[in-house]
Amino acid sequence: MDAQYVSPRRKPLIVAGPPGLETRILAAMEVLFPGSSRTHREFALEFVELPDETATTVDSLVVTLYSVVHSSGAPSYALRIALEDKILAYSGDTE
Repeated sequence: MDAQYVSPRRKPLIVAGPPGLETRILAAMEVLFPGSSRTHREFALEFVELPDETATTVDSLVVTLYSVVHSSGAPSYALRIALEDKILAYSGDTE
């Protein structure tokens, strides 16, 4: 989001993630750059909250979150992302 000040972006930006995503991102923006969550953007910003273990279409992707055990202090997830016949899975570190 910081790049919005130097980027010529005009296309809408979709940010997808776990429940509470929008609140967490806007709060982080305010901590790092006070007032930044309320500044005018030259592009539409859409937050998509992804429920656990439910395939959700985000643009042309189908994304599924799976809860994992990780002591980060925030809910942790593995991801499954599908695009047509291609699938990418990412788990990071977990028990």
